[in-house]
Amino acid sequence: MSDHSHDHAHDHHGHDHTHDGDTYFLDQLCMVGLSAAFGVICLCLYIGKLRQTDGGPMPMLTLLLGEQFHPFVLLSGVALVLVAGVRAFSLWRQAGRPALPHDHDHDHEHCAHAPGEACEHVQAGTPVHEHVHAGEAAHAHGHHHHDHGHHHDHDAEDHDHGWAPWRYVVMLVPIILFLLGLPNKPPSAAPPTEVVKLDNEEEAGAYAMLVGMMAQPETAVPWTAAFYTGLETTDAPQKTLTDLENIAASPTLRDTWNGQRVKAVGQFMPFGATDRMFQVVRFRIQCCGADAVAVRLTIASRGAVNQDKRLKPNDWVKVTGTLNFQQTGNGTIPVLRIPGDAAVQKTVPDSNPWERTQ
Repeated sequence: MSDHSHDHAHDHHGHDHTHDGDTYFLDQLCMVGLSAAFGVICLCLYIGKLRQTDGGPMPMLTLLLGEQFHPFVLLSGVALVLVAGVRAFSLWRQAGRPALPHDHDHDHEHCAHAPGEACEHVQAGTPVHEHVHAGEAAHAHGHHHHDHGHHHDHDAEDHDHGWAPWRYVVMLVPIILFLLGLPNKPPSAAPPTEVVKLDNEEEAGAYAMLVGMMAQPETAVPWTAAFYTGLETTDAPQKTLTDLENIAASPTLRDTWNGQRVKAVGQFMPFGATDRMFQVVRFRIQCCGADAVAVRLTIASRGAVNQDKRLKPNDWVKVTGTLNFQQTGNGTIPVLRIPGDAAVQKTVPDSNPWERTQ
């Protein structure tokens, strides 16, 4: 019988343990799901804004961001949905591929040797097994066992094969808030901290003129009606509170607008100490609701306002009156003077609770 020797060289290369199959796909599917969820939320926010009706609830997107950012929300939603779809298709293709087999290199070396002699390539320390075959001389089988080279690039085992759900907890918070419909209310104005002390010299002059005209009833009667009940028929342009602030800050604009009739819309906020003064409040933002700043317009009335309690704090009102300006410690502020309660009308909330900065 011919002599033979088996040299088994096991070289295990290509064992790349960069991920465990199940946890890898689970982690990837979670990321795809979150990306798709954020994309759908962006699209729903934008569509909700388009479907808004007058007097209805204010859209969440309007409450969260300024109008200049709304197109970017739409584009972000479309991009996220597309990326999630492409990645989901890629994972589906990857999951359908068969796993690659282990790469085991078996090197069998044969040599011819006489019966009873060991193979020449058997190194020192290699066990030699004597096999006795019937009718034949014993011969030696030299089994040359090489070390199995397992090359695991684990870098001190610093990578994590497990799936960690806690990584997604923070990203789930905005999704939960959206499902709960939060935020869903516009900002509320705080009560005035102090009553503005107005200069009533112009008002006193008007009263003196009224008293002097009493000798001529045909002139005094219609003028008195206009003074107290606000029956003026002159149309008045509507100004934002920011516009009125800008007018008050400019001497040239103050000279132009002083004594002109204007309309202002905002949230009603009464003074607790008097029924002859209240404020109209709006909020101004730069980019989002978190940086909202209250803009206040002081209203001075000749007669009592809201004695029947028809207006509640933060109700939306439209006020028509005469624009004046008042010097205070912080500069010049606009003041709208009205004849009485008839100049204050309750109105539907503005579709955008924020005043534009320009």
